[in-house]
Amino acid sequence: ALWNCGECARPTLAVSPLWFGCSAIDGKFMPNTIDLKKIKAEFKLRFSSDLQLVRDPRFGLIVGIPAGWEDGCNQDLFQFCGPDSKSYITASTYFIDGLPLAGWAKIRFEIVEQKMPYLKIVDEPHYVNGANWVGVAAEYEGVFPDNTYASGYLVLCLCHGNQLISFTITSPLQEYKMNLEMYDWLIQTALIFENLEA
Repeated sequence: ALWNCGECARPTLAVSPLWFGCSAIDGKFMPNTIDLKKIKAEFKLRFSSDLQLVRDPRFGLIVGIPAGWEDGCNQDLFQFCGPDSKSYITASTYFIDGLPLAGWAKIRFEIVEQKMPYLKIVDEPHYVNGANWVGVAAEYEGVFPDNTYASGYLVLCLCHGNQLISFTITSPLQEYKMNLEMYDWLIQTALIFENLEA
């Protein structure tokens, strides 16, 4: 069924009643400035730890990473590994013209279903409001191949012009649940598009 996202006039293939199809970031909902020092101070106050803000020009993103996480980025992937060497924050990007957020999220979550059958969905796709973006996220649990422990796996889909971003957090399940408030805060507060001119 086709529907309008409410913020733009473009009809979109409805993936779920909760999802919308507008790939544009509407400036009227975005703060004019984002105070990075304030974000770091708030993280320290809330989680008693330092926050490093990492810029990655390939994605046009600033990403908040907890202190002690190690850079594992390469030419194809943004990745930081936690001190336990079992937790990861990753991002990958693809460029496709004309694919709205709803379409990207549908494709990304179908890939998880098809390529990762060892994961089960525990939090259905839902909107996430970030610092200056809106995305769609879902959460999964399961045992990855070659692991002896269950993990939590959060997948966030973002669109920025023709850029499609998959942002994920993976962690052993007990740690994932223990740190979920921090992970949610990082995504909603310290994941920021640098340039909204796309």
